Parts: sequence; C-alpha cells; structure tokens
Amino acid sequence: MNTQEKLTLRAIKHLVTTARFKAYHGEDNKRIASLLDEADYICNLLSSDEIDFLRIQRVLTAISEQYTECSGEILSIEGN
Repeated sequence: MNTQEKLTLRAIKHLVTTARFKAYHGEDNKRIASLLDEADYICNLLSSDEIDFLRIQRVLTAISEQYTECSGEILSIEGN
C-alpha cells in the first residue's frame, strides 16, 4: 500500500469517526448519514482499478469545506 492509499484510508477513518462522534452526541441523522455516504464514495474511488488520487483529493477538499468540523489537514492526501 502506498502513501496516498494510506492517507486516503486515514481520511475515510476520520469521516467515520466524525460521524460516530455526532451520533453519540445526538446530532442530526441526515448530516451523519451524509458523512457516511461521503466515506462510502471515497471507498469506491479507492477500490477502482485505476485510482484517481486527484479526484479523491478534490472530493476530500469539498467535504472539508462543507463539513468544517472535519479536519482539512487529516482529509488532505496531497504533499504528504
């Protein structure tokens, strides 16, 4: 597994952990489900035959902008 793949898995874990934290604190179910949908989508991109890390990074950037509670640093797979 290369570095970008590991960082992408770390980003997925961060999304799932954030969703779990929100669930434990009784936050909006739609927002929690949306975070889990994003994590699922990233998993699908990561499991494709030709992984497009640029596309994955664009999706992760959009997620960090929409969900400010998610760390943009953890969701970044660029320059690491």
